[in-house]
Amino acid sequence: MFKKRREAALQAMRAKGGGTMLVPAGEEKIRSHDSEFIFRQDNDFYYLTGLDEPQGCVILRADAATGEPTFILFVRPRDPEREIWTGRRAGVEGAKHTFGADEAHPIEEMDAKLGGYLNHPSRLWFRLGHEAAWDERVLRVLADLRAKVRLGMTAPAEVVDSGGVLHELRMIKNDEDLARLRRLREDRLVLV
Repeated sequence: MFKKRREAALQAMRAKGGGTMLVPAGEEKIRSHDSEFIFRQDNDFYYLTGLDEPQGCVILRADAATGEPTFILFVRPRDPEREIWTGRRAGVEGAKHTFGADEAHPIEEMDAKLGGYLNHPSRLWFRLGHEAAWDERVLRVLADLRAKVRLGMTAPAEVVDSGGVLHELRMIKNDEDLARLRRLREDRLVLV
């Protein structure tokens, strides 16, 4: 199901001029000193990946040449000690084997590698204004790419809201989507 969604998103991106899409995962929110609110994944990230872990991001490359990766995930690495408290993590290997990523990297490498993935596409599909920390990260990467133009690096010429593709696709629900929504509704009714 998630592979079909990614293929539909890539096809829609190509129909609208191509480029690279960057969708951040949801972040854990601190409730008090040592506890967090119940984690809720970003809808767009989950729609594309099915991964329900905080941090990281997904990159879809509609302009990738044959043989180059089109689906890249940055995820938290496996950590057996932390997983005792926070639950199992997919890690880099799980991102590839379980979630089908062409390439996967630990989040610690994200800042160093983002520039390479954002180098040369005509457009960047990204939701500016959704998360301030991600806005700063993306703007920093784009400024760095522009500063390296003499080294052959090229920043995307435009930034387009990824919601223009994803939100249109997410409006159409299949049977699995409807079943998941019903389960969520039932869970909420039980909590009340």
